[in-house]
Amino acid sequence: MGQQVSVETFSSSRDAEGHKYWASFDPYPFRVGARKLAYMGILNGDGPLRGEKCVVKTVRDKTVSRQDWQLEGRKVKIARNMAQFYNKIIPSGKRQITFSMPITAEIDSVSDCLCINDIIGKPKKKFADSEFVAIELYLKGPFEVFEYGWVNKEELMAPEAFTHFSWCRSEGNLLIANLQGVKTKSSYHFTGPAIHSEGKEFGSTDQGIDGIKGFFKLHKCNSLCKDWPRFGDGVDLRGWGEYIGMHNPNARRPSAPRPTTIDRTICLATPLLRTTARISPSTDTVCLTGITSDRTDPATTPARSSFRLRVRTSKPTARGIRCWL
Repeated sequence: MGQQVSVETFSSSRDAEGHKYWASFDPYPFRVGARKLAYMGILNGDGPLRGEKCVVKTVRDKTVSRQDWQLEGRKVKIARNMAQFYNKIIPSGKRQITFSMPITAEIDSVSDCLCINDIIGKPKKKFADSEFVAIELYLKGPFEVFEYGWVNKEELMAPEAFTHFSWCRSEGNLLIANLQGVKTKSSYHFTGPAIHSEGKEFGSTDQGIDGIKGFFKLHKCNSLCKDWPRFGDGVDLRGWGEYIGMHNPNARRPSAPRPTTIDRTICLATPLLRTTARISPSTDTVCLTGITSDRTDPATTPARSSFRLRVRTSKPTARGIRCWL
């Protein structure tokens, strides 16, 4: 009995032009990442990309559903939208940035390729019934990871500036990272970006604020992004989203809005204690003096005694000040 040497998918979701394809691909990966496996394949169908080389992607240690790839597609859409604004503001002659938009398809012919993989030393991946894969056009050229330690500093200028730009453009809400792909004379073609966000809403690769901090800890601003605010420098980013996306060098740079005025008055009111004090901006403690009552019935005349109380406060926030008694 012969060994099946290819895997096929059902018809895919529609691409940006409305065409559907299906892919036939090798049963062993040509590229192995920490999380994903990439297989070389061919696009089939009636669209203009029929016969083109493609890359079929899956996750190494799980069966991937359509919903999993929809999240990946959402990240790419955000990155592509961000790249459109970035490409408008960069100086003429600089490489532009693009992202490959995947289509998804369900596995049709499932092959047990473990024997072949054992022989050639490839990671084992047996596709399950109803498993979905992502399909992208094959990027011609050396595939590189544009992060510190992987390429030289000159090659990092545009990718690092774009990541910095994404944080400013989103007014600090997210940052697009994990830029990997192929560089040409005129552009960078990236695939599979990660997004770090304040709400950690972009899956397992979203490291939240820690991911954003991690980028700026290593990032050294270059000629493309030297005038932009950085994480931790205290600049209020409100207004930067619109400003930094303008293709107008004479546009007025937004000034940081005035800090919200916070009432630093502490009011304590319990059946046994009622007092008010105002906190100096330079201190995190305050001594309160007032009266206490040993009765909780307001109809009676309370017995009173004086007190002195020290309160420790947190740093002020937009919601007020927390106190510990």
